[in-house]
Amino acid sequence: MCDKIIRFLLLCVILCIPVWFDLRLYATFDLAKLTLLYLLVIPMLGCWAIKWLSSRQCRFVRTPLDIPILAFWGINILCTIISLSPCISLFGFYKRYEGLFAVTSYICLYYLVVNFADRAFVQKMIKSAIFVAVFESIYGIFQHFGHDPFSWSFSDPYRVFATFGSAPFLSTYLIMVFFFAIAMYFKKAAPHLSIKSSNKVTAAQKHGKKQRKAAASLTPAQGFIPAFVRIYPQILQTVRPWYYGAAIILIIIGFFYTSTRATTLGIGFGLVLFGIMADRHRLMEEKGRLRILLACLIPFIAYFMLNPNTSVIARFLLIIDEPQTQVETSIPGITDNAPKIDINKAGSGRIGLWRSTIGVIKEHPILGIGLDTLQLANIGTDKAHNDFLDVAVTRGLIGLAIYLWFLVTVALVFLKTCRRLTGDSRILFACLGACELGYLIQNQFNFGLICIMSLFWSSMGMMMVVGGLVVRPEISGEAEENTPRIPFAPIRWLLCSALFVGIIAVMFLATIPYRSDIWYRKGFDFVEKQRYIEAIPYLEKAVEIFPYETCYWKVLNSIYVERANTDVQNRQMWIKKVFHGSQLLLRFIHKDEGSYFNLGMVYSLIGEEKKAEEAYKKTIILSKWHLNAYNNLGTLYANQKRWDEAIEMFQKTLDCDRNHPSALANLKRVYAIKGEQEKAFEADEKYGK
Repeated sequence: MCDKIIRFLLLCVILCIPVWFDLRLYATFDLAKLTLLYLLVIPMLGCWAIKWLSSRQCRFVRTPLDIPILAFWGINILCTIISLSPCISLFGFYKRYEGLFAVTSYICLYYLVVNFADRAFVQKMIKSAIFVAVFESIYGIFQHFGHDPFSWSFSDPYRVFATFGSAPFLSTYLIMVFFFAIAMYFKKAAPHLSIKSSNKVTAAQKHGKKQRKAAASLTPAQGFIPAFVRIYPQILQTVRPWYYGAAIILIIIGFFYTSTRATTLGIGFGLVLFGIMADRHRLMEEKGRLRILLACLIPFIAYFMLNPNTSVIARFLLIIDEPQTQVETSIPGITDNAPKIDINKAGSGRIGLWRSTIGVIKEHPILGIGLDTLQLANIGTDKAHNDFLDVAVTRGLIGLAIYLWFLVTVALVFLKTCRRLTGDSRILFACLGACELGYLIQNQFNFGLICIMSLFWSSMGMMMVVGGLVVRPEISGEAEENTPRIPFAPIRWLLCSALFVGIIAVMFLATIPYRSDIWYRKGFDFVEKQRYIEAIPYLEKAVEIFPYETCYWKVLNSIYVERANTDVQNRQMWIKKVFHGSQLLLRFIHKDEGSYFNLGMVYSLIGEEKKAEEAYKKTIILSKWHLNAYNNLGTLYANQKRWDEAIEMFQKTLDCDRNHPSALANLKRVYAIKGEQEKAFEADEKYGK
């Protein structure tokens, strides 16, 4: 029973996570998929534990990747402990969710696949993924032609995203499943026994008068069923290649409507690997299918390549000049004065981003800054858009070395095993390897999220199963095999009951961020309309349900500061709320410049200028690009008649942003008070244009 439940839930991971989203959430796609992943992985682990208690037959299988994977998991745990924000590293940054809990879920998926899947079940998983990819492609095609049933705040007919929320994520998923469809397209049909069994039925009908009378009394409808059963394998054998061929074409069409360069490189490298490692003799046996597939694909590929709106070649040629749609990296409603690296340009912008990331690595070389905390480094983004740099900056050079060890081990195991396999098994194994390589190549210019990472780790497990690399411990004796680990039944049932209750409790806890984000979405709808008073109860409810989401506190604290500035009658109440929220946020993010900035504003309001100055200086130390901190500190100096220091702060503000709304006026006012009208004119001439 536990095996059946786990296998059913594994299929749900493949079928449900990519398509699931919830419009009630602000993190519409990411948090919805992550929560569903938790709700599927947790009961699978619980069933595994119950089976382990109930039978000695349940043993933990071994694979060649065990040591590298466990070492990688261990470095993730260590980097979470010493992170700039252990809270963020545990749960993941908002709308990214690549924290320790997510990484642990991916690793659990790998071990669930290798422990409970066989080759037949792997094919079920692959067929399910193909079905989902076809659905996503069709949805993307509908989006392209403007027939989306949902209304999105962002849309581009040539950058469709289906249920993934971003074109690069959809494109990555499609190229991975593309290789699954290739494997199934070339799969040799299993032999069937319809003719032999038909002869047996005919012989049986010749025995006895009763049987002949029974056969003669069959109605046409009753006679159709055995006839259909006899010819069904032949129908299936004929239709199956056409189905998977159509799936490949639909996936390619959906892929081109995403117009993504990184995944084009991924699918290209994956095809090269497939061409080198696949069984050529087996492919030549299906020359007819290969020719038909190429004849169908080439016109579509030529059309999309020649069409300037969908041509990936044109986008590569315009790599410096043409902007691409950027995945949102900031939280609306939060003032962020860090310089935004121009990642809209995949050429110089990516290089600038990588250079900034390398600078952070140099500051934290050993164990990095912690999982999913790049946003705290104030380089203008929360992802390095390069897999190796992202691992190095968040897990240090030690983590990068372990990750490279893991990838090299995968490559060596793949090459060694692929040479050993033949026929359809080798084609399927080569396609799984091409799927993994395609993901890794595109990930050097992008990053992966929940539905992609879950497929990546599941595919890794499928590789181990298909390659026959799963080593199952031997069990001595049938009697021992059927013996429970805990022979005393009452204790065994008590432990199983406790496990069941624990599963329900942990699943409920896993939904806390989900339920909290529903309230946050309601509140943020009012924030966008600048109806802050109406937004506050919803935002406070969100942080009450899940107080560990730092982005909720940032938005809420910003609103508290705004109310403290405008609502003079209730100023003391709002100031207390700012103090409470900022101090709580500093517990989660020890070096949060936004909290120090808010404290500086509040200290200024209550006349504690020395504390305000200290808070603004801490803000500038943590984020040298926080322009409002420079401007407010200059205003503080001006109120204290420290004119030269005030001028320096205003000039620093304008040197970074000459369009700052108040810095130029403040600078000219200080020059006027000092009687230096010429310098005021010079400042106006320098910064006013």
